[in-house]
Amino acid sequence: ILVPESSSAVVFEWFSEDENYVTVEDGLVTAVAVKKLGENSDELSPVKVFARYGSGAAECEVTVKPLATQSVKIQNSGNIKIKAGESIKLQAECYPENADLKEIKWSSDNATIAVVDNEGTVTGKKSGICYIKAAYSERAYDQVMVVVDPVSATSVTLEPSELTLLCGQRAPVKAVLTPEYATDQMVWTSSDLNVVKIYDSSLGMIEAVGEGTAKVRVAVGSLFAECEITVTK
Repeated sequence: ILVPESSSAVVFEWFSEDENYVTVEDGLVTAVAVKKLGENSDELSPVKVFARYGSGAAECEVTVKPLATQSVKIQNSGNIKIKAGESIKLQAECYPENADLKEIKWSSDNATIAVVDNEGTVTGKKSGICYIKAAYSERAYDQVMVVVDPVSATSVTLEPSELTLLCGQRAPVKAVLTPEYATDQMVWTSSDLNVVKIYDSSLGMIEAVGEGTAKVRVAVGSLFAECEITVTK
């Protein structure tokens, strides 16, 4: 708009084509909301701002960009303590509160200790300490420490409970703890090492060494289970 140089007090009339998205007052433009081309479109649509003086007018297109999350805060206060097998739901808030982009990605720095799903539900896997992170970006994130306490077994069984082997043969015997997240140490023994020996206790692997019958026992504290082994030639 061209105005006379001698005009000492020029008053423009300002207006926006859609004040639901952009407002203007005395030339000061304020972004109100993001306008998109369509309901299912991610493409942004500009809003025109007009200035009018006398018979002259000018316009400017203003595109409001989405406001991204600047910081994230996990609302659950303090460190989190759960037992193996238990779950807890964490809540995260994005700031500023009027941010348009708020997608949070949850992660665990040690999934063998605890895992977290896309909704922020943390489940303990085994005793230990790990950190759960809620992140919008590399800079906008928060994390909490999760302490997973051990769970003691209430029962133990061996599968199978009976087994027949040939001399020199090896076979696995599976120890099943209840609850499944129990982390007790298991002690394997044989009632007769001349018949069967524990080849690899970490795998429950046994080895038949001589003809006869023996029992393989796994003990968990005061609990135990046995498998009867028959060895033939």
